[in-house]
Amino acid sequence: MRNVETRRDWVCEDEYEPCGHPSCFPSQFLVQRNYIGHRMTSAMFLKVTQPVEEHFLLLAQIRAASHHSDTRVLVYKHDATTGTFEEFQVVPTSDVGFPATLYVGTSLYLLLLSEEERLDVYCYIPLEGFRLQQSVGIPGSISMAVISFQDGSQQVWVSTEGPAGLQAFKVWHKGVDPSKL
Repeated sequence: MRNVETRRDWVCEDEYEPCGHPSCFPSQFLVQRNYIGHRMTSAMFLKVTQPVEEHFLLLAQIRAASHHSDTRVLVYKHDATTGTFEEFQVVPTSDVGFPATLYVGTSLYLLLLSEEERLDVYCYIPLEGFRLQQSVGIPGSISMAVISFQDGSQQVWVSTEGPAGLQAFKVWHKGVDPSKL
């Protein structure tokens, strides 16, 4: 039996997904391309504006307990001529559960919190890709958030278990802002 739900100017035929929740995605979105990973934990779009505007799709994956699959972070770059995301780089940090980004000036930094109790910080370098800048050991890490304050300062907060708590890392802005020269 099919349920039909009418809303103002569109009709949605509900389809049931394995978890039992109705979905209207087929009638609202068109699949453009499938991107394959093993056990995806998150996906995010990234945008770099300097020196030229570029768009990326990042897929983080985690290892299943019984598998020895590839768990590195996959980065795809948008190709304006085809309108699709093409393979660009494989970031070697494994078992990432919580990716995040932050900007320092116009520079994009990719923060990857790994189940290997490590926070890896990558900087995007045009024509080269994401390069590891720093790796910080954080035992018992659970989750991460980037916090921006009204005064323009930024911190990276990482929650931990054993001991339970919150570690805060201040983001230090070094160098000269080229827009103020």
